[in-house]
Amino acid sequence: MNSIKDRLPATLTTDRLVLTTPTLAHVPEMAVLANNQAIYEVLSRLPHPYAESDGRFFVEEIARGPEEFAWAILLEGRYIGGMGLHLLPDQLPELGYWLGEPHWGKGYATEAAHAVIAAAREAGYPALRSRALLSNTGSRNVLRKVGFIETGEVVDQAGTLVGKTMAHAVGFRQMNVTLRTPHFVLRPAQVGDAEAIARYLNDFAVAGNLARVPFPYHLSDAKAWLRSRKPNLPVEETNFSIELPGEGLAGHVGFHMGPQGPIIGYWLGQPFWGRGIMTTAVTASLDWFFDTTNAETIYSGVFHFNAASLAIQRKLGFTETGRSTLLCLARGAEVEHIDTKLTQSVWKARKNEVS
Repeated sequence: MNSIKDRLPATLTTDRLVLTTPTLAHVPEMAVLANNQAIYEVLSRLPHPYAESDGRFFVEEIARGPEEFAWAILLEGRYIGGMGLHLLPDQLPELGYWLGEPHWGKGYATEAAHAVIAAAREAGYPALRSRALLSNTGSRNVLRKVGFIETGEVVDQAGTLVGKTMAHAVGFRQMNVTLRTPHFVLRPAQVGDAEAIARYLNDFAVAGNLARVPFPYHLSDAKAWLRSRKPNLPVEETNFSIELPGEGLAGHVGFHMGPQGPIIGYWLGQPFWGRGIMTTAVTASLDWFFDTTNAETIYSGVFHFNAASLAIQRKLGFTETGRSTLLCLARGAEVEHIDTKLTQSVWKARKNEVS
């Protein structure tokens, strides 16, 4: 990630604003604007009262430190606020910002955020995340305007907002993402996939292992499903088509929300079984999911007779949580289901062991 950070520009220019490296010359205006109870109450890392000594410490120690890349927001040469990316290992960069109260409600935060997001994308960051207090409708609206999608709620664990509930959001890494593995890619579903989807799912050996797939499975079913794949769906509703070089679409890995939280599901056309494809595809998808969201746990499971799928999940760190019954559309009946889950901490620990 440091190499990506090195590609971030020191200065950005918009129609009305200049975003540039904070300097000691900005500190007097910074201190006046930041010394505001209304700002302190919605930010996690801003002290109060805010003195010029705090501003100097920010400029000299934090703004270009290893965990930060900050810009001063200037309007006609005057400091009106700050915006930056908080950079932590193994996490998406977090977009944060504040504006002096006299400059609220004029679209400056949205304008500056658009510039920073474009710069982050150009530098090579796959996505950004952000947080805002549930009660901070202004900030949440800004994030929505610049393309962030709220993915859940989290309780702040540090800073001045510790213990308070925040809305967590992710920006610009949604349905258009493509994941690359050494032997194939996972890409967004396309209209042209319909025939292959119908061919492989119209096989009871495949459909009979899945909960939400009817049998027989028709071309019209595939086309209807593809029409539901909108570009503005949240991360938890993302699906990837597995495309093999020279062979085309082989299956899918996808996410959807369940009663407990996000669920991962997957299927592979029968001609591709036994080649290790699904283990690799699920691994890449879970890497992306845990990197992109703030989810602590993802759920899954298999019908009790699906030993091959259960073996994949065990290999990847899923643990069994119990048994339930689940409607299998292809079988037209409730079927015994082995419920499983995987936590983000277990996943990251497993990755560290492998590396």
